Amino acid sequence: MTLAFAQIFHLGNARSGCPVISLGKVVSNPYALAAVGLTAALQVLTVELQPLAEVLRTHPLNTSDWLALSGLAIIPALLGQVVKAAKTRADAEERS
Repeated sequence: MTLAFAQIFHLGNARSGCPVISLGKVVSNPYALAAVGLTAALQVLTVELQPLAEVLRTHPLNTSDWLALSGLAIIPALLGQVVKAAKTRADAEERS
C-alpha cells in the first residue's frame, strides 16, 4: 500500500519539469485528479472491501497503519518537488 500510494503521489513529479507547489498547478488537470482519486479509491477497496480483501488476501488497516503509510508514501513526492524547486532556482540564477 505504501508503494502504491507513493506512486500515486508521484504524479505531481512526473507531470511537469517545474515544481507543482501552488494549488493552481495541483488542480490544473482534472483528468489527473480523477485518476488519482480513482486509483486511491481502488487501493483502499483492496483492503477495506471484505470480498475483495479475501480474494487478494489482505486485511483492513487501522488508523496508525494509515498514518504511517501516508507519511511514508508522501516522502518521495515531497523530495521530488524540493529537487525540482532547487533545480529551477539554480537554472534561474545561472541565466541571470
